[in-house]
Amino acid sequence: MKTIPMRFEYDYPNLEKISIDNEMAPLSIANSDDGKIIIEAEIALPDRYSDLNLESYFRVTLEELKLKVEFDCLAEVTDGSLHLNQSQIHMRVPKGVELKVEAENLPLQLSGLENKISADNENAAIFVHACEGKLNLENENGPIRISQCAGNISIKQENGPIMAEEISGHFLKVSSENGAVKIRLAQFNDLSIENENGMIYYESLPIEQGGFDLSNENGKIVLVLPEEMEYAIEAKSELGRIRSSLKADQQRIDGKYLFTNGEPKVKINVKTENGSIRLSSDPSINLGAFKSKLDDLRETIKEATSLEDNEKVQQILQKTVESLNAIKDKVTEAKINEAIQKNIASLRETLAEVNWIETKDKVLSTIEKINTDINNNLRKFFEKVRQTDPDKESGFNFGRRFDDFGDTLQNIWSKRPSWGRSGRDMDDELPRDVSEQSRRKILQMLENGKITADEAERLLRAIGKE
Repeated sequence: MKTIPMRFEYDYPNLEKISIDNEMAPLSIANSDDGKIIIEAEIALPDRYSDLNLESYFRVTLEELKLKVEFDCLAEVTDGSLHLNQSQIHMRVPKGVELKVEAENLPLQLSGLENKISADNENAAIFVHACEGKLNLENENGPIRISQCAGNISIKQENGPIMAEEISGHFLKVSSENGAVKIRLAQFNDLSIENENGMIYYESLPIEQGGFDLSNENGKIVLVLPEEMEYAIEAKSELGRIRSSLKADQQRIDGKYLFTNGEPKVKINVKTENGSIRLSSDPSINLGAFKSKLDDLRETIKEATSLEDNEKVQQILQKTVESLNAIKDKVTEAKINEAIQKNIASLRETLAEVNWIETKDKVLSTIEKINTDINNNLRKFFEKVRQTDPDKESGFNFGRRFDDFGDTLQNIWSKRPSWGRSGRDMDDELPRDVSEQSRRKILQMLENGKITADEAERLLRAIGKE
């Protein structure tokens, strides 16, 4: 076995669009520092193919201001002996350029991009982390995972789970056929989630106005809202119970349950045919809102260079403190409440003097210590609340699995496991016949010679079949 390194560099100013067609190896894409397009690959081949000229399989074509990149399939050339688990391609692209990526049987990772993105896969995982911009994802068989992304998001999934955390924008549209949809710490004014087979779990950060539409055919729906959000909910289940622990006015009209909290600034429709509906609030959601504001504060401090910047920092500081106060008001344990008050005072004191700009590193270090202290105290408190409140159900256990999602995602990629396998444990609601249907489809592709035995094995693992 020999691993062949490849590197290509291109400089095309004023590009409008990059289209990528990948049939070669697992692909990761990030932004370049200098605006150039960089392709770095490690291709693992058996020794008898080590003299193969690989350059011709990396094709880059420029037409006007649009670039087409093709990574050709090597499986046929090597009689199916290409080692995908030991091969990978890393690509760097300019910020702001529209990006379109297509793949068939290979995992895709998008990380740290500031681009309009369209990604279409067929039989492997899609990972998206820390991206900004419009995001359009489609997949047939394999998990979709998104974390810490900002922008309008559209997701279309056929067979596989969808998992997301810390995502925000004006609208989120999700359409799924077979697989669980689990989204935590999300902030969208316009929300639409449709599923056919599999649960829906959605946890919203506070919003001031908007509309949610959650519908399911076969599977339960769990909706978790901030306590202080004002809303009007209409919930209906054809064959299932509707349970609520919301502190909201409740009434039943014509088989529908109506829940109202304050002014109906957010209108929510929840409907399922075969499954239960669970509505609840969770004060720990505010911790996510605080984290988001603190991230904004840190970024603004890093970029601050003048008195005008200091004014902006003070404005964001005030919003951060307000968010933290909202959490403190929910804490009934005296010691933790007092500790948070001290954290608020320390936070204000750290940024009280204008000359803090000259000691940014020290300020950021202090803020990080304050943040760690706040999180440790609040997590202990909310954990106690969950343990002593029998009305809280397993949906919150799902939420806690997200705590280190960003690091987990990176570890998954860097260790190059059997791609897609990691999403299996999420899909606890996926019907057996759905997985069986996908399995038959993959075996048929193998029989028809469209994929190799290694690829078939990897795809079977992606849908949870050993």
